Amino acid sequence: MTEDPEAGIAEMRAGLDSYRLTGSGLMTPQLCIMLAEAQLRAGRPGEALASVSRGLRYVDESQEHVHEPELHRLRGEIMIAQGGSSAGEASLNRAIQIAQAQQAKMLELRAAVSLAKLHRDRGRTAEAAALLQPLYEWFQEGRDLPELVEARAILDSTSSAA
Repeated sequence: MTEDPEAGIAEMRAGLDSYRLTGSGLMTPQLCIMLAEAQLRAGRPGEALASVSRGLRYVDESQEHVHEPELHRLRGEIMIAQGGSSAGEASLNRAIQIAQAQQAKMLELRAAVSLAKLHRDRGRTAEAAALLQPLYEWFQEGRDLPELVEARAILDSTSSAA
């Protein structure tokens, strides 16, 4: 992703296709997430959305739900970047719901950070803070993790905007 994005994406696609030919599908959703992130960074949001959809189809087929919140979060971010903020918001809310059901706090935080940024950018700072504050406080350690640093920055920006 840092050298030649096109070559990297082609290599990732080929690897994913070869992997599927083995008959195994374990971790396919995670591989689809990595491919979608590379496509998004390369400025190809349509392809990224297709990769996320592929991952979600596999989740439905295999019942391998561990990466489902992250797929919905990424779909939401792509949709928002493409101007579909209401559909993107719905995907982010879905990511949060699934993460909560899985008791996956870090995945919940990642989706909440994305949704809080959307709320903040729309001027809904109180909503952003109300969403993030309890999650941020839940984490007693690791405050230097990127997700928690970003959450703190959003919380700080919402308190100064209030």
